[in-house]
Amino acid sequence: MASLAERLDNLPEWWNHWPGDKLIGVVIEIDAYTGEYPIVTVLVDEEGSTEQNGQPIPVGAERAFHAHATVAKAEIARRKPAAGDRLGVAFHGVVEGKSFERYRLIVERTNAHGPDTSETAGNSETAETQGEAKQADEIPY
Repeated sequence: MASLAERLDNLPEWWNHWPGDKLIGVVIEIDAYTGEYPIVTVLVDEEGSTEQNGQPIPVGAERAFHAHATVAKAEIARRKPAAGDRLGVAFHGVVEGKSFERYRLIVERTNAHGPDTSETAGNSETAETQGEAKQADEIPY
């Protein structure tokens, strides 16, 4: 991992994801874009993270996941990742015949947070159904 001084010299790149891409790593920061949607910065910690239609992201790279889509925003709000948690995000694209993007998020809590015991833990249907009930996202792409 880069030193704090080295990290301050570089801004994390935006995770430019296409259907099939994944982001896997440790949450190092959670911020918000003008309060409208969360931005989760992840330090990639294992091989398998991809962007731009399958291009590998090197271990040790930082990526900022802008969760502006309805389902992504709902999944972040429901799963509540925190700094130090491991996060996996997979982008499955826009659902055919619908107007929302489909994501799957997995949060592995650190011992400080304990396991995810919410009733909906592991169930991505809730967020997808919420997204389906809305029209297209209010935030333009």
